[in-house]
Amino acid sequence: MAYILDKIDYKILAILQKDSNRTTKSIAEELGMTTSPIFERIKKLEKEGYISNYVALLNHKQLG
Repeated sequence: MAYILDKIDYKILAILQKDSNRTTKSIAEELGMTTSPIFERIKKLEKEGYISNYVALLNHKQLG
């Protein structure tokens, strides 16, 4: 059975898409939740393939 996303999952994905470096604690604070359920949701999203990778976007102007 496939994992069905809810509003909180979509909010977590939006936050991580803007800044994948955000901590679980800061995401939990923004969503008014504790860290444990946020951590578990992120792990579930990774396991189910909704999050496939975390990347660093480089500033090419800064690099020359």
